[in-house]
Amino acid sequence: MFVFFSGISNDLSETLEELGIVVRRTRIEHHVENGYSADSSDLSTKNVSHILKINLDVSAMLAYVSSITNGSCNRYKFTTPVLIQQAEWESRRPVKPILDAYFQGKNLYCCETARNSFINILNTVGGSNEKIRGQELLSKLIVLPDNATASDTEGTNANLICFSSVQFSSNKVLNVGGKIRERSLIIFKFGDRIQAVTVTSNDGFVRAAKQQGIYFVVFVHESRALTEQKESKAIKL
Repeated sequence: MFVFFSGISNDLSETLEELGIVVRRTRIEHHVENGYSADSSDLSTKNVSHILKINLDVSAMLAYVSSITNGSCNRYKFTTPVLIQQAEWESRRPVKPILDAYFQGKNLYCCETARNSFINILNTVGGSNEKIRGQELLSKLIVLPDNATASDTEGTNANLICFSSVQFSSNKVLNVGGKIRERSLIIFKFGDRIQAVTVTSNDGFVRAAKQQGIYFVVFVHESRALTEQKESKAIKL
């Protein structure tokens, strides 16, 4: 586990919990309960290949730059259960090629909240190479204010039927609580407003939203944590 001798901010704590990491006071432990599970593949929205805008959730950014998705999954034997599991998953189903293929030919967006949370996590628990990859990824993203709309983006199509079951109205409100965290709600609503597919591994949020009748347009992938700092304590293969 990571140890924060100076404590941890509520902002970072909530972000880590959204990514499936249990936070207890000054220490955090990886936990897979809130992350991608084997039966999550059915959560991705069907028939959206024509949508050329992608909204990146923090979980997608972390998976993309993680050391484990960039060659280290077969170089180290981790001691943390969730990292052992994620290394096994990555060996069988590499995430980055899946994301690269999905990103091909599309415009990548994120909101300011997602960008700031991503940088905060990178600066706190990211390794040097993960931070470099993080900056490279950010340079490819179009960052917009949290309250941006489709008119602020390229390739706007006001007639995308798939978003009709997402748009919020007076009789369609998503209540915050449980798996529905305020930060995730900001990020997913941003994707809804700009009419983009939100790429995420936060299947807990997607399921909880569906239970309240909100069907976000999403592409759900397996979760991957930042692992570079853990490699010094792992067994080199």
